[in-house]
Amino acid sequence: MECLLKMLRLRGHNVEVNSQGAYAIVDGEKIKMIYREKCKRVVSTKYSWNSHEFHANGLLSFKTDGFHGGEWVDGNKQIEEYIPAIIAKMEISVKDLHRMQKEHREHMAELDAERRKVQTLQEQKDKELADFKSLLSEANRWNNVQLLRNYLEASEQKAKQTNTQTTEFEQWLNWAKEKTDWYDPFVNSPDELLADIDKVSLLPKKP
Repeated sequence: MECLLKMLRLRGHNVEVNSQGAYAIVDGEKIKMIYREKCKRVVSTKYSWNSHEFHANGLLSFKTDGFHGGEWVDGNKQIEEYIPAIIAKMEISVKDLHRMQKEHREHMAELDAERRKVQTLQEQKDKELADFKSLLSEANRWNNVQLLRNYLEASEQKAKQTNTQTTEFEQWLNWAKEKTDWYDPFVNSPDELLADIDKVSLLPKKP
């Protein structure tokens, strides 16, 4: 372990040892290192039932955890001879991890750009449709205004012809012309009593 830690430092990596174990810090990635004697599982006959015990087998093992996981065990070669391979494994796995993280960031950036593109297009479509609906509503209002004005003109002509231009009729005619001017999209005369009415739906405006 001492030799491994020295080699890690020589390679420009840091080492951290605390109450939870020893860690190699390779390019900002924290890799836990576990150095222990391996055990084998044997059946115990101490009791009337079978149980299992773990007995040390004299072989040393070096392991790394997580994404950088690997294990080297005493065998044809001693652990010390695996040090270059251990460090190479750490460095390569860290590079692989960083490459995957970069690819993930790039992929997420592409997805985000595509999402924003779709959202922008949808917003443009929504605005286009809303503007057209507004145009159609204005046209319908204008058409209704022409109908109203034609009707009022016809009503006035009829009253003249039949000599029924009473005071009550004149008051109604003036009232009708004022409401028509209020409704007309080209005039939009103010009307205190109808100030809270939506001219498209002719319903109270939503608060």
